Amino acid sequence: MKATFSATKVVHLPAQDSGITLNIIRVPPSWIDAKKADPEKLRRRQAVTVVNDDNGRKTVCYAMGAGAVKLRANAVALDYDNRDALGIGWDAGDVNLQIRPATLVELHAYAFNHPDAMVRIANRLGYLGLVIGILGILPMLL
Repeated sequence: MKATFSATKVVHLPAQDSGITLNIIRVPPSWIDAKKADPEKLRRRQAVTVVNDDNGRKTVCYAMGAGAVKLRANAVALDYDNRDALGIGWDAGDVNLQIRPATLVELHAYAFNHPDAMVRIANRLGYLGLVIGILGILPMLL
């Protein structure tokens, strides 16, 4: 069974962990499996999908242990950009978040629509190159 967790509280991510290039979510240490043996836990730096069940918005982040952030079992730490993507205010009270491993489709969709323009353009050019390459091979196969 895949790891799925719920969070009802969101705390502020420290400045050194914030930013669109890092894109991390700090989760309680009990959610992380350092030995990579338990499929019901997350691995460090694993891509996860965070879904706000209150409004249906979602984003992709990379899971990290709590680090210097003090987290309860039902809390996660997010930066401003991920809060904004999920529609969570800076001083939000209770939230209803679901955290689960991201699928390959979700990863590609996130990269295609990434908030950072350089990442978004690079991915779109990569997809365009793939399509043009396939179209170039088709006449040789037919």
